[in-house]
Amino acid sequence: MKTYSRITSVALAQIYLILLISSCVPVFSDLQNARTLGSGQLEMTPYYTNTGNDSESNGASHIGANIGVGLSDKIDLRAKIDHNWLNGEEDTGTTIIGIGPKFALVPNRIAFFLPVGTGVGGGMGTTWQTQPTLFFTQPIVKDKFELTIAPKYIQGLCEGCGGNFATNFGIAAGKDFSKVSWRAEYGRIFTSDGGIGQFSMGLSFVLNPKK
Repeated sequence: MKTYSRITSVALAQIYLILLISSCVPVFSDLQNARTLGSGQLEMTPYYTNTGNDSESNGASHIGANIGVGLSDKIDLRAKIDHNWLNGEEDTGTTIIGIGPKFALVPNRIAFFLPVGTGVGGGMGTTWQTQPTLFFTQPIVKDKFELTIAPKYIQGLCEGCGGNFATNFGIAAGKDFSKVSWRAEYGRIFTSDGGIGQFSMGLSFVLNPKK
């Protein structure tokens, strides 16, 4: 019975990892808002995410960082590196990298982000995906507390690859968003079998704050 349980667990782990890399259950946290940084500004957001943890699965853990650089007052270039693994399983780690432009549509309130990324490592080959995302940010206390909703469509860039909708709901709080802010986020990707949730925590800080 224990042997059967172990085989089943490993099989599920392999299936989950294949889905993770092939964009069916991808990395989809945001931990950002509709703001753009401003020309020459640099921002980093280290984070932790737990994906797919429920009564039937231990889910996956992610550690990573988002990095942003302001190209102009209305355009950022943003990148992500994310290392993830199945909780309780050995040799299931893989790394996701992505990069793309972010455009301010309504300053500080609505923005569009178009990242492209791929998985590296894990022995599953290379599959690319894109995640066009809209950010809608509602300030509650100016530069100190705000809410963001970020709907997106996740599309694999390969023949026969499907796509899924996902949405993240984020809260940011801090003394001054131009310097440091704490971020918490809940998201859900919608799949044919009901979907998978994720929860993230991160800290955003500007590396060269304006004086």
